[in-house]
Amino acid sequence: MQTVHPWKAGPAALLASRDLSRDTSSRDRSPISDQSQVQGAKCHVISTQEATVKSKFTTTRWIFLIALAMSFGTTGVLAQNAPHAVWGTVVDSRNQPPRADKFAFYAYISTRPNEVLTVNSYGCGYHEPDGTWWLNTGNFATPWKIGEVLVVELIAAPRPEHVERKVITGILTGAGNDYFGSAMLEPLKRRASKTTPVTLVHFRAKPGRDGRIELSWQTASEINNQGFTVERALGETNQFSAIGFVPGSATSATEKQYSFKDIPPAASRYKYRLKQIDFNGDFSYSSVIEVENTVPEHFRLLQNYPNPFRARINPVTTIGYDLHESGRIRLRIFDVLGRTVRELIDARAEAGRHEIQWDGRDPQGRLLPAGLYFYELEAGGHTLRKSLLLIR
Repeated sequence: MQTVHPWKAGPAALLASRDLSRDTSSRDRSPISDQSQVQGAKCHVISTQEATVKSKFTTTRWIFLIALAMSFGTTGVLAQNAPHAVWGTVVDSRNQPPRADKFAFYAYISTRPNEVLTVNSYGCGYHEPDGTWWLNTGNFATPWKIGEVLVVELIAAPRPEHVERKVITGILTGAGNDYFGSAMLEPLKRRASKTTPVTLVHFRAKPGRDGRIELSWQTASEINNQGFTVERALGETNQFSAIGFVPGSATSATEKQYSFKDIPPAASRYKYRLKQIDFNGDFSYSSVIEVENTVPEHFRLLQNYPNPFRARINPVTTIGYDLHESGRIRLRIFDVLGRTVRELIDARAEAGRHEIQWDGRDPQGRLLPAGLYFYELEAGGHTLRKSLLLIR
């Protein structure tokens, strides 16, 4: 018996063949942009409708179910985040379906651009043989409404230096499936401007258990992206300074995840932003996010990272510590014989989360022998010690 891909029978058949709440057919079916609730798991079918959908390949008549969700506490009212398919077809500039590993899309309601569905979200996907893409509007975090405009950006990057793109829009009708037609991608020309074509899906910050502020962000697509400079400012000011750099993915049509950990100098409210930089020097800033860095409850010495560290490859290792009260502190490095080989701090420090780096050298700048070392923190009459491994 010949195997028929679900899309050969139409998108309604594909949706009927899937349990959207348990779909694991993609690399990553978890929604993004805080879209943690997959809608449509509890819907009541109250009617059927017959529809005709036209495409460049065939005209097929399907009988499908229009699911009406009775959630959100209003019985009998159409919940617009019920499962609803939107689909279309795509070809590149050579009139060929893009390769699946070089293709991506992201979609959003025109009035809510921060809520994004991608090819890897629940109820979404792409079938390379016939260039068919699909998504399910029921998986947006905010319920969709009939008459809203859906924006879909189709992207393909067959080669790092060559990116093709097409933005299409359509009105959500709520009557069965919405077909957005067939789109041909167009080569994206590099423009000498300050607008950098990196699509940032989200940028978040949260206090970590290890005393650091954990930053994370995700991109839907990148073009000529050298990387991101992470900048920080006190919450009461807008005086940002660079605290680190995270390399980008150059040119990519797939989702990329990034992270960065920061230990602010003291307990306070902090602002963070990303400075995205192109290889040609163009740059743009992300929106600013804020996070509260509270005073630690306990005196704590953190494990250094990286550990072990190679002084000739990783020039420094970072040691972090928490101070629950201000006072004089002392941080030293010892060898296995108990001899002090380096004193890193002997000064007063404010309560909060701190970090310092060691380059594996003694006070005269000489690289120490490879081996096991200990670092010890003294503060307020208490002493904590941990070990680290230096490799030449």
